[in-house]
Amino acid sequence: GAGRRWFMALVRTMADGDMAKEALQLFTSSIAHDNRRVRTDAMNRLPIVGKAIGPEAVRGELMSIIEAQSSASPPRLEDEVLCALAQNLNVDFLKLMGGKEYLLKLIQILIPLARMTETTVRSQAVASLVSLLSVAAVVNSDAASGEPVPDDKQPLEWTVMREILLDLAGIEEKVVRVSEAADGADSVEKSEKPVGAAEAVEVKTPKKIADTWFPGKLSACRLFAPVYAGMNPSMTTERHQILDYLSLLVEDDMPMVRVAAASALTDLEAVVDQDVTRVSVVPIMQIILEDKADAVRETVVSAVTQSIKILASAGAQDADPSSEVLAKMVEFYQLASCDPSWRVRLATVTHIADALAPLPKDLKVIIIQCFAELLDDEEAEVRLASVKKTAAALEAANCPEFKELVVPTVVAGFREMLEEASSDDPALEVRFPQLRSAQALMCMELASFDAIPHDMLALVVHKMFGDPQLCISMLKKFSLLIKLKESDPPALSQICMDSLSLATHEDWRVRCAFTAQLSFVFEQIISVEQGGDQADKETVDRAWTAFKRVIDLALWDQVAEARAHFVQCLPAIINYADKLGGDNFVKEIVAMVVEQYSGTAESPEHPERKTTYLYKISSIQALQAILTMTPPVPYFSYEFPTPALPSQ
Repeated sequence: GAGRRWFMALVRTMADGDMAKEALQLFTSSIAHDNRRVRTDAMNRLPIVGKAIGPEAVRGELMSIIEAQSSASPPRLEDEVLCALAQNLNVDFLKLMGGKEYLLKLIQILIPLARMTETTVRSQAVASLVSLLSVAAVVNSDAASGEPVPDDKQPLEWTVMREILLDLAGIEEKVVRVSEAADGADSVEKSEKPVGAAEAVEVKTPKKIADTWFPGKLSACRLFAPVYAGMNPSMTTERHQILDYLSLLVEDDMPMVRVAAASALTDLEAVVDQDVTRVSVVPIMQIILEDKADAVRETVVSAVTQSIKILASAGAQDADPSSEVLAKMVEFYQLASCDPSWRVRLATVTHIADALAPLPKDLKVIIIQCFAELLDDEEAEVRLASVKKTAAALEAANCPEFKELVVPTVVAGFREMLEEASSDDPALEVRFPQLRSAQALMCMELASFDAIPHDMLALVVHKMFGDPQLCISMLKKFSLLIKLKESDPPALSQICMDSLSLATHEDWRVRCAFTAQLSFVFEQIISVEQGGDQADKETVDRAWTAFKRVIDLALWDQVAEARAHFVQCLPAIINYADKLGGDNFVKEIVAMVVEQYSGTAESPEHPERKTTYLYKISSIQALQAILTMTPPVPYFSYEFPTPALPSQ
């Protein structure tokens, strides 16, 4: 294609003596080409051009070309081409320029791309800016000489970076003179005249610029955290300025900007210390949680959860001021779980396990109470998500209060739902089958923690027989019941015995799901009958007879998909047969497959299917599965009869 021809032409120029000049000319002509694909390929091969022409030419001619294209208004290149450009102006390209001392130059070239309305271009430009800021050490120009800078970092003056952030965010700083009045109270003068050299102090206060377009604000929100992280911890005033800028954007007129600002808070929580969280972050969160747009309130739940994880993991003590912040974050989480918008409540469900795990016991109880209410939420989406998160929340909570507060609500609600074929509530009608299926799976998972009554579990299993979708969902989690082997072996045995009827279920998908659990079911039946000891011959023979009947039903199933699924499960079934009765049982399974292929056997329940060629195809697939088993089946020594050829 055009891109390959471009690359080969560049390789040829590199082999020539004057490769820098030729490579640069080729790049220039390619980005001016009529074909958009050629222009895109040229931008994607920007690193190759940089290697060909050398650092000096990169900083000179190449950067002049790139800067002209990135800052053109309106853009002369398509979004796809500009996106490729932004993607390649990263840390690796900085090395091609000659080193990290040219960091600011590359940042300034990316800024126009970070202001673009097109999301793909803007996002890629911001991603490159974040990668560049990872090698920057933001320093205060007034005290740069006194601040140690790591060897792998490039000093970047705060005054320059501040102007970039202010320009992107649409914020200007007004100089205000603050003086002390005679009575001791502070007075503020906005006059240009000095109040007095000894008594006046100049303070810069940020202020939003009206009618600033939104793309730059979105980009600025994503840059706050990496700039903050690159600052020396001693730059407390400058760090607080970043949070001041963010506090302006969380009250922006456009909801999408406020969403971006709320999202930036999550990134900042990973780099700010606990004192900053208490003084600056908590008020910002309070503003966001009172926002009129539910998308903004939904976004801040992630930041609240992040704060809970960080503060709780740090081990906040009762006398520690950070313990007050942790309690405040739990209060914020509680407010979000009761939010009028179901999307915000859904966000709290999504983060429930992360919020519960690190908390002390007294605060865990508050979150658990919120979760118990969400399980009975009026919105089906919230209830469904809560049900799916119950097992994870139980494991994260790791306290008896969860079983006391949540499990009774779960059991009562599920008993009521099992008795109903559908919901009378229009809001739940569409999600009712999914909700009931999810609750059934939840009961299986809770049973593995011994958290629900066994009679409830038996009710669930019996109810699933009449609901194919519910049955399929539960069979996928059937192995979770292994925990019952320790607490109630007879209950596990009875459940497995009842499940044998699924081998003849009218829905072929249910039969497939049961086939996948066949080995597990019979292993539990035999083990429980013998009290966990080695099974005697009579028990094994009785189980083998039932086991072989289920295999026979699967071999002669009338649905091709069911037979194909049986073939997939056959290696596991053979391994279990070997464990159950050794080589004799394995030989019997292989013989059943061979006899079906040769036509010397028929299904006792469906003799009419003997002569159908489709079953021979399934038997061939089964033989292939047996032959490719690892380790190989050592009992496969049958002579295949040659089928008679049809006459002309």
